Amino acid sequence: MTSDGHDILKDGARINQARSINIGESVWITDNVTVLKGVTVGKGAVLGINSTVTKSVGEKQVAVGNPAKVVADNIEWKASLTY
Repeated sequence: MTSDGHDILKDGARINQARSINIGESVWITDNVTVLKGVTVGKGAVLGINSTVTKSVGEKQVAVGNPAKVVADNIEWKASLTY
């Protein structure tokens, strides 16, 4: 979500501008995750199921919850092709 979905005005000027979201390489975004405007997610990070990411997450970090909090650092993950 790069914007709030509606304008908030003060003295006729919009005060809630849209901001970009930046997602690094090899980021695992699980089911039902919302990433809000202005957030950067670093390379190799994992965003836990049903999380709302309101602040940036660094490289190789795991963030979970609502609002999401970093719970682990220096992780590595690999996609499994076996079922």
